[in-house]
Amino acid sequence: IKKYGGGVVLISHNREFTEALCPERWSVDNGQLVREGEVAKDEKIDLDANQAPDEVMDSLGNVIKIKKEKKLTAREAKKLEKHRAENRAKGLPSDTESD
Repeated sequence: IKKYGGGVVLISHNREFTEALCPERWSVDNGQLVREGEVAKDEKIDLDANQAPDEVMDSLGNVIKIKKEKKLTAREAKKLEKHRAENRAKGLPSDTESD
């Protein structure tokens, strides 16, 4: 397994075994994903980027614009849910496009 160049998913309850075999470990602790050990950098994946691109280019050179969803604040989400509940009470469809 150490000589294999690709990724391997190994599930084990033996911590000594995984630490001896795997330089980077992802474990779940209290419902949270925890990364341990040497973190391998992949040139194709930018782990520090938290923003998706505004547009991408396909293999034929066509530019495709990415539609980003706006993250609602708690106040906006509550107002939207109230609006949807009112529409349901009136028997109107609660369409996410028109909300």
